[in-house]
Amino acid sequence: MAVKRRNCCVVGGTGFVGRYVVDSLLKTNRNISVVHLNKSRASSIPNSVKNIIADCGDKEIMKKALRGVDELIYLACTTNPQKSFENPLKDFTDNLTMGIGSLQAAVESGVKKCVLVSSGGTIYGRVTRLPINENEQTNPISSFGISKLALEKYGLMLDNQKRVRMIIARPGNVYGEYQKPYQGLGFVVNAIASIIDKKKVILFGEKGTIRDYLYAADVAAGVIACLEKGKNGEIYNIGAGIGRSTRDVLAVLFPLAHASGFKPKIKVLPPRIFDVPANVLDSGKLTKHTGWIPKISFDEGIKKTWEWYLNLKSLGKR
Repeated sequence: MAVKRRNCCVVGGTGFVGRYVVDSLLKTNRNISVVHLNKSRASSIPNSVKNIIADCGDKEIMKKALRGVDELIYLACTTNPQKSFENPLKDFTDNLTMGIGSLQAAVESGVKKCVLVSSGGTIYGRVTRLPINENEQTNPISSFGISKLALEKYGLMLDNQKRVRMIIARPGNVYGEYQKPYQGLGFVVNAIASIIDKKKVILFGEKGTIRDYLYAADVAAGVIACLEKGKNGEIYNIGAGIGRSTRDVLAVLFPLAHASGFKPKIKVLPPRIFDVPANVLDSGKLTKHTGWIPKISFDEGIKKTWEWYLNLKSLGKR
């Protein structure tokens, strides 16, 4: 007897991480749809994926988009820690409106399971011990982290009320191809773009910050693992479990730049008050429950990312 193909919708599926998630889903036995607002990104959606351009904050529109959908992966976000610091009201208004509208629509449309992709890099705030597991207190120091936490709480409330099966995914610092530079997010892509554009690489603080860097394909695999094998009502970190300072990142990136004929330079600025000094995630629970482990080493991922952006530059596409 043939197994019925599940219908999975990815909200924010044309974004940086969303593209990797959609690519991973295409390898599974699912019908896939993508909801997004950016018409210019529609060309990035594979032909086999249903393309829905809609405001995911409008519950009635989303109810139509989610009709017949079994699973929802929610990735939509319009801000980052820097933008949320500059305009916290917009951060809360935009992201909570979109998130709550989508989750309400999911409940009312009969969606059975939802993976809400949050932020392992900002949720916890300053901590005294590394790596951080999911039982650590959540004390975000940015509006971005606070709005992510609020949406998590709303999603878990729906799970507790048994209105939809909810799983929370908290990725660390994601890097890889397709990420846009100079958007206030992503040290790796900003450093690569700055080198290629012959700008100074900006560090906030002499040593920068310590982060848990994970290649985007591994993050996507973690999200799919949450969807397929994660337990209802659980929160899962998705990280490499290794802390690297921004200086450590440059120690891997600069030799690649030198080999390509670039002479990178650094500019040090004062630390930013909304940046967590150190963040390293313990993903042991995700591994235990699903078997997920990262497959791409940091050196390999950085090389792949560097070569992709360098090729874009040579083709005049960035």
